[in-house]
Amino acid sequence: MNSSEMLVQKYLEEIKGQEWYPPLSNARPFTQVNGWNTKKYLTRYYDDTLPFPELFVSKDGRGVLHLPATKIHALAKEVFMKYWRDSSIREDILMEYEKLELEVDKFYEKYVIGNGADGASMEEMLDELKRATDATWNLNARSFFSIYFDRDLAEELLVMVGSGIRKERLSELWEFFSSPISDSFDTRRKKIFLKVLKEGISFDSLARRLWFFEAAYHYVSGLDEVKEIFSQKYQDWIDVDAASRELESENEISEQKERAWNEKLKGLTEEEQKLAKYLQWIIALRDERKDVIGKFLTIAFVIGSNLFEKAGLSHDLLYFAPTYEWTSDLDALREKEPYFRKIGHDAVFLIHWSGDTEVAFGEAEKTLEILKQDMNDGTSKVIKGQIGAPGKAIGKVRIVRDLLHDASSFSDGDILVTGMTRPEFVPLMKRASAIITDEGGITCHAAILSRELKKPCIIGTKIATQVLKDGDLVEVDADNGVVRIIERGPE
Repeated sequence: MNSSEMLVQKYLEEIKGQEWYPPLSNARPFTQVNGWNTKKYLTRYYDDTLPFPELFVSKDGRGVLHLPATKIHALAKEVFMKYWRDSSIREDILMEYEKLELEVDKFYEKYVIGNGADGASMEEMLDELKRATDATWNLNARSFFSIYFDRDLAEELLVMVGSGIRKERLSELWEFFSSPISDSFDTRRKKIFLKVLKEGISFDSLARRLWFFEAAYHYVSGLDEVKEIFSQKYQDWIDVDAASRELESENEISEQKERAWNEKLKGLTEEEQKLAKYLQWIIALRDERKDVIGKFLTIAFVIGSNLFEKAGLSHDLLYFAPTYEWTSDLDALREKEPYFRKIGHDAVFLIHWSGDTEVAFGEAEKTLEILKQDMNDGTSKVIKGQIGAPGKAIGKVRIVRDLLHDASSFSDGDILVTGMTRPEFVPLMKRASAIITDEGGITCHAAILSRELKKPCIIGTKIATQVLKDGDLVEVDADNGVVRIIERGPE
């Protein structure tokens, strides 16, 4: 048995038969090989003891992350059950969340907004990066139960708690329950931008303040890139007066939506109101945690860039250098350059639930083949999923696994098919005629944003990226959660 097969075997043994989460692309060791998934963080907040190892495959600059799904569902169940017994748990979670967010904000203020890397020693920066890491992954763990929730899970949990909400009534109300009252990720950030712009600060200061907007799991934009992106994305509201008018308009839309929601809420039973409030909370929570993670990634990017520049190492190596490998000993860091390059080229990491990490080199392709799930033989003409946003569309499939490599081949009107969408997918989502994802749940980014964009969207297929191929002509029937293959594309 070769080394990659050994890591896969260890991973499978450790997850103990759990269902698999759809493979997640658009990630790099810089953001994912750091122990965020370990018991150090998750056991602090949850009673569930299922292990949560992570298998990360890095190949030619691309990253694919494998996780067990049963654990994610278990955490969702645990917190819901606690909330149903005593809804004050929500306030307890929010208080702890806000405390951790303030800790991350402190380092963001120092190193990103205040450019503190210029005056701090390397030892100080690396020590505070560790503290920012702990705060971020504790916050991520505290809010991780919000990652997944769907109607099937709601039905199961309502039976478990002995609720009077029956399956038929849940079906009647599900559209209301699952349609976000909170601002979408895109709208919320637009409003943050407009609010900061109204302060009349310089564009450079604004870009530093909101640098985290352009921090993704696979890439963090440099400050000049951020300025250029903001100039294009928000060009209609760069003027302070225009920003004030647009912010007022957006706030009015949000207030109208909230008033309409609250009015409908009054006509529901106490239990129905309780469920509605819980679902709206977790929809907003999953989205909001991305801002804190974005701030942490920007902090790490600024500190890492400073460190690697002093060591004379290529900036690109940052993405393939797990932060626990960073050291203030510049000579020792330089000696790790070949190791970081090997990680970027071909590496497999197993991050155990215990926090221990194992790595194998030269086995990425073989590992991906071993992990490939035989979930569909490819002969079926129909793929089923959950309704992310209603509507129908016909178009050609474009699989986007890695945004940096695959986005350039995307054409207007294509059907976007991906494992999961994140904020950096928004430009493609706007150009797509419909969206299909492997990942599902009412809190997922694709479901929330597609409703705002009014794009047909089917989520939670689990297998779309494996069964569909580039160029396939498909019908997306998001009114019924069905994708029909009309004609296979060229081989």
